[in-house]
Amino acid sequence: MITLKFCNISILLKLFFDRYFLSYATSWLLIRFLRDQDITIRYLNDWLTDLVFVALVTHFTLCVGHFLLGFKVSFRYSFKPIALACLLTSIVFEIIAPKITNYNTADPIDVLMYFLGGYFYYKIHQNYTLKKMLIYLEPKGEIPEVTF
Repeated sequence: MITLKFCNISILLKLFFDRYFLSYATSWLLIRFLRDQDITIRYLNDWLTDLVFVALVTHFTLCVGHFLLGFKVSFRYSFKPIALACLLTSIVFEIIAPKITNYNTADPIDVLMYFLGGYFYYKIHQNYTLKKMLIYLEPKGEIPEVTF
């Protein structure tokens, strides 16, 4: 049985607000601002937010999950749950949302961007976060992979 034991909030903030997360958030905010101003930068406006979305959400869940577990149980995501997040995001935003909203459009390149962002998180950002966690917390033992 896993009990929830919250850890130091400053550790969570150090892990969460890293350079990758800040680049995701900055790019997303920049694109949203440019869209509101009716300024279009062709490829950035079309696909950058899609590229960073799954990585941003996955990073959030990894950090909050470790925080809720009090960093007593370390885990990493295998690619399966990340791919599932990409698939579900694709279904919601590229199949369902275009049918029920007037501002969403189905775009197969968006699907590719979701998967590229998820793969980037899996191969690069997650490893960076877990290395930082080892530095801050010095947990003992291996970091097992979460699988479903």
